[in-house]
Amino acid sequence: MYTVSLHNGSQYPNLVGAKALSLAALNRLHIAVPQGFVITTLGHKHYLDHNNVDILEEDASTKIREGIFPIDLRNRIIASYDALGPTASVAVRSSGTLEDLDDASFAGQYETILDVSSDRLLEAVAACWESMCSSHLTVYMRHRGYSPDQCLMAVIVQKMVNADIAGVCFTAHPITGKDEIVVNANWGLGESVVSGSVIPDTFIIAKDTGTLVLQEMGDKEQMVKPKAEGGVEHLDTPISMRHRFCLNQVQIQQLVDASKNIEQQFGSPVDVEFAFENSTLYILQARPITGKRGSIVQ
Repeated sequence: MYTVSLHNGSQYPNLVGAKALSLAALNRLHIAVPQGFVITTLGHKHYLDHNNVDILEEDASTKIREGIFPIDLRNRIIASYDALGPTASVAVRSSGTLEDLDDASFAGQYETILDVSSDRLLEAVAACWESMCSSHLTVYMRHRGYSPDQCLMAVIVQKMVNADIAGVCFTAHPITGKDEIVVNANWGLGESVVSGSVIPDTFIIAKDTGTLVLQEMGDKEQMVKPKAEGGVEHLDTPISMRHRFCLNQVQIQQLVDASKNIEQQFGSPVDVEFAFENSTLYILQARPITGKRGSIVQ
């Protein structure tokens, strides 16, 4: 089984990786998650075997990047992509079997490629698999007692959300641990917030009462938007948008309700990546909070 619907991912916990499993759980809560599918760890292993890749060898990265997709795997991926609708633009994200763990989130260690068209899909999938070979990931894994050959990589392919506003929501303060909701947001795609390339707007909400206790306006100097030819670009934010908050009270309340629901599902505080498109809230990722992310919260 080389691909499965993201909606049905919870039926295959050993094949879809941690990130896909959490998104499948959110689907069961009737939380809006972009439609998509998962290329399973069986597909990953098939690709590695077909191209004689040993993940521990020095040439593993080159072999993965330049490898050829087995025809059965390729056909399955293309068929799943076509089922998303004509000319779908997608986000391609890793979903490792060693990811979002209690002692290691692996946040930022694997590859995510945004606004991918059909002609770049297989290249993007291979890039996610290749990210397992990076030197910084190897150091990260070994520091936490893991070896690269312990991990297989599923890949999530989802319809791209062309976000008007996006960011990150924490259900406990990521620095102090205080039981409050912290939201960082910017115009456009969430990449600018997650990467720390801008100072976003910050909102802190009392979890028990839902009261907005702090809002600080970030400079929001740039925003990230999809390019017409695929991929993304960093654009200067218009002055009028820089000088007003990107989220309104209704949207903040939607985030509070959704994040508390997700926290209850996980049974612990969570780190949620979100996006608003045409007033609809989408959850792009959710994982337990495993470390401090003070570079985001102001």
